[in-house]
Formats: sequence, C-alpha cells, structure tokens
Amino acid sequence: MGPAAKVARFAGPVFTGLYAGSLLTLLVLELELRRFDGSVYTQVAQINLIGIPWLSGATLIPAMLCAALSVVVTIRRPGAAKWWALSALMLLLTVFVISSAINVQITAAEGRWTVGAPPADWAVQRDHWQVAHAIRTIAATVAFVCLNVLAVSGRRQTGKA
Repeated sequence: MGPAAKVARFAGPVFTGLYAGSLLTLLVLELELRRFDGSVYTQVAQINLIGIPWLSGATLIPAMLCAALSVVVTIRRPGAAKWWALSALMLLLTVFVISSAINVQITAAEGRWTVGAPPADWAVQRDHWQVAHAIRTIAATVAFVCLNVLAVSGRRQTGKA
C-alpha cells in the first residue's frame, strides 16, 4: 500500500467523522430550536453563519478527496474494498449536492432575514432545510461507516492491527 493510500485510509474517516459529527450536532440544535419562534430561530441561524460554513468546507472537501483517492487506489483490486470506497464517495457527493441545492440556498436566505420580523413562511423554509439536513446527516454518517470499514479491512489485509 502506497503512502497516498495510507493517508486516505487514515484521513478519510477522520474528516468524514468530523463532518458527520458537526452535522449531527447541528441537527440536534435544529430540532431543539423547533420549540422557539421565528425570531429566535433566525437569530440562531444567523449566528451559525459565523463558523458552520467554514467548518463544513474544511471537513467535507477533504473527506470527498480522501474518498475519491480511496476509489482510485481500490478500484482494480479484488474484494469489497472498492465497493466501500465507491459507496462512501457516492454518499459524500450526495451530501454535497443536497447541501448545494437546498441547504446553502436556504441558509443564504436566512442570513438576509430580519431577526425581529422573519418572513411569513419561515417555518416552511426551516422544515425544508431540516429535512434536507437530516438526509445529508444520515448520508455523511453512513459514508463515515463505509470509510471505517474500508480502513479496518485494509489493516486486516496488510496484517496490521
């Protein structure tokens, strides 16, 4: 196994786990916010704009690159490794598409809302964002599992614990 494969085997689960963990944390926060009115929701959503986009980019992009590298390294090998790598990559690409098409668009709109007077359909937009977020959280978590299985199976094949 070359150095690139070793880096991908280690860094893929790390970046994907950090990303999935941040999504799960945000999902819990979002679900707790459901009991508050639009003003509180808007204020918290705007506070999230301070660091969440940076954290997402800093973890999702390297996770996707590691998954892609894992695919390149395993694609011609016999066994299930390529399927774990392909699954992780497809799930992370799904996360990217959902994020770009739905979550980023709604988040950008939320950044323009007025805290004291959110739009009349704020709850509908929140619900749409939360459903898309739940789906991408599940996809990122399953990608994390796939990359961990890949890492563990790679360690078993090389005889290292």
